[in-house]
Amino acid sequence: TVTQTAEFVKQAEHCPPRLHKNTACDIIAITRGNIFRIGFGDRYIMRKNQREIKAFGEILKTLDKCQTIRLGLHDAEFPYIVPLSFGWECVDGKLAIYFHCAPEGKKVELLARNGKVCVEAGTLNGYARVGLSVTADYESVIAFGRAERVYGKTAVRGIELLLAHCGAANVSAKDCVLSNVVAVYKISIDSITGKKRFI
Repeated sequence: TVTQTAEFVKQAEHCPPRLHKNTACDIIAITRGNIFRIGFGDRYIMRKNQREIKAFGEILKTLDKCQTIRLGLHDAEFPYIVPLSFGWECVDGKLAIYFHCAPEGKKVELLARNGKVCVEAGTLNGYARVGLSVTADYESVIAFGRAERVYGKTAVRGIELLLAHCGAANVSAKDCVLSNVVAVYKISIDSITGKKRFI
């Protein structure tokens, strides 16, 4: 059976974004014998979906293993990507990722123009021989959301999470924020997916 994938995508674009696409309301497209899941708000099809990390809790575990995130920003001619230390929390099913930076600079300028971002994080556990080739043993996540600068208690909470994730929980988050030498950003995640090989 060949379904009208384009029509499914059109329908998905009118559905609200959500945190994780592995739910009963996913649209399934069957084409050329392959089954693809099109999540509402995701607007793409995962090609090798047998490697998808489907459980939301497992996606969070993968994120927590990562030391840094790569933040993708909108720039004039080319995308701009920067690695960052981060902290995260999930409250009532809503995932938030925090990072900090200097109060001035390219990131700050780009985020002021457009807060829509892409977040990537991953771990590489080595390489494995598969037939005549070699492939990576990895886990990774990709998320989309909106970044905004936060202040006060929210900024302190963000730095607390970042310090804990980086193994420096004994440092005062409040003192960091009051120093006025850092800007704290919160990324409210709209959608996130995970993928792994061998793990």
